[in-house]
Amino acid sequence: MVISLCAMNKAIRKFFRLNKAIIMIVLIALINLGGVFVFLNISKRSNIKFMTENILSRVEKNFEDYENNLTKTLESSIDVLVKNEKLAEIFLTRDRDALYNYSKELFVHIKNKNYFTHWYFLNTEKEGTCFLRMHNKGLYGDKITRYTYKRSIESKKLYSGKELGKTAFAIRAVHPWYYKGVLIGYLELGIEIESFFKNLKRIFEAELGLIIEKSYLDRSKWHSVRNEKNLRDNWDDHKKYLLIDKTTENEALINLSEISENIPSEKKILSISKKNGTHLMRGILPLYDASGKKVGIIYFLKDVSDVFRKLSDQASILMIIIFFFLTILTFFMIYFHKHAEGQLRKYRENLEEMIEERTREVKLEFNARLEAEENQLKAVKLTEKSSKMASLGVMAAGIAHEINQPLNAIKVSADSAIYKSENEIEKLDENYLKKLKSISEGVNRITEIISNMRNFWILPEDNESSSVDINIAVEDAVNLVRSQFKSHDIKFHHKKSMQPVKIRCAQAHLEQIVVNLLTNAINSIRSANKEEKFINIETGENRETAIIRVIDNGIGLPDITIDELIDPFYSTGRSREGTGLGLAIISHYVKKYKGILKAENNEYGGATFFIEFPGINI
Repeated sequence: MVISLCAMNKAIRKFFRLNKAIIMIVLIALINLGGVFVFLNISKRSNIKFMTENILSRVEKNFEDYENNLTKTLESSIDVLVKNEKLAEIFLTRDRDALYNYSKELFVHIKNKNYFTHWYFLNTEKEGTCFLRMHNKGLYGDKITRYTYKRSIESKKLYSGKELGKTAFAIRAVHPWYYKGVLIGYLELGIEIESFFKNLKRIFEAELGLIIEKSYLDRSKWHSVRNEKNLRDNWDDHKKYLLIDKTTENEALINLSEISENIPSEKKILSISKKNGTHLMRGILPLYDASGKKVGIIYFLKDVSDVFRKLSDQASILMIIIFFFLTILTFFMIYFHKHAEGQLRKYRENLEEMIEERTREVKLEFNARLEAEENQLKAVKLTEKSSKMASLGVMAAGIAHEINQPLNAIKVSADSAIYKSENEIEKLDENYLKKLKSISEGVNRITEIISNMRNFWILPEDNESSSVDINIAVEDAVNLVRSQFKSHDIKFHHKKSMQPVKIRCAQAHLEQIVVNLLTNAINSIRSANKEEKFINIETGENRETAIIRVIDNGIGLPDITIDELIDPFYSTGRSREGTGLGLAIISHYVKKYKGILKAENNEYGGATFFIEFPGINI
């Protein structure tokens, strides 16, 4: 039994040792899937908040538009009435019954057509009283203290707005009444907000409640009104607020306890609850009267189940797509890993055979061929490095090809959402927008790394060599990075020879050398964090060679050899920017055109890179 357990443990350890990389790939894929799931949940909550706030904004806009349309209707109707000379002549007789009888049909007409509920004949400001109420003939002679009446008196013009009475809330319009150039009084039309709540319910497709702060209402009058209508007196339902009207028979749907003590200055979502599979959003809009006082709120209750359903469907589809993508990506990574592992094993076996054969020869001729032994050891190291780079090149090319496509999809999706938000097509939450921008920048960084890997391991060799003036090639390369000099406040100077200096190479390769050198210098200067920043480049000739020298005042070079510096497998730590392949690419092209690359620290604290090429007719 003990032997079986030991054997099992050994088998498990061997399995993990042999498949360590594959297990890591699978774990990373699972972690990424979990991260995507968390991100989708956060995104879903953000989208719900954004969409519900958008719904509330539309409600607020529709309410304002509806209120403005009613106000305009009131104003146009009262404009017609003040021009009725017959009406003015009867009013001047002060015969209340005659005025009521003449106006009765007019009142019925405008009431049925426009849902008006109030019509007042008001005396001039000298008396300040009501002469006749068409909607309540028996009540007259009382003092009028309403804000709209006072403002119309002050301005001698039509004035309209929302006003709160002792038990009701109405939109009113008051117009000075002139007859033959003499002010004879004021006409007022009004419509109680409660009377158009049914229309608002149809427009909003929601239940509404009108809630007023009790300090603006009369307790005894409210009690009388509720008794007359045979309704429950709800005055004591809330300490501060009173529900004076609603569009639903189920009063329990309007929860006054959700409302804070102070009325908010802006629209607000109170809660989103789920009951019996239905999502209900409760929100409030502050209600201002004509004088600008906050007197209450409009309570808003809307079924937003469709919003939740759509977002859940979208999240599910996206999760399936991402799961499928990660599965494919994991499969390809495992495949390429196995393929690269097999290639490395073959190279290693071949290398071991070569080493064994060479070692036997060295042992036989050790004393006579000591110098040859050292050369052979160098050849072995070079072979190891070549095999490593060859296998990595195969794997890097494959991975780069497979990763670029999903990266492009992620980039397009993120940039599209950013564009729509910044152009206010679909406004996103600021934190969500920052996360999308971070995703877009991360994709750019990954794409840059992949591009540099491909450039290093799959260097294009199809450019034809020609006679190239290094002065012109350097100027063209500088133009490609000149904007970076300005953005990082770097002073740049190019000192060049008066005469053309020509070498035999492909101009595109020479430009890539210079761009990589300048990019390294820019990254080094950014890491140095110096007040004065500069990069100088010199081009000229020295006997039979063409010279390019790049000087910066960055952080300088570490204390290593030039071979270590250009080795793609060695990290210099010179800058936190870049992929570390730039100098390796430079070295490749310099050697291709039989040049020499040197590097050293300079007196400015930075680095100087020096390149020599064989010249043409120098």
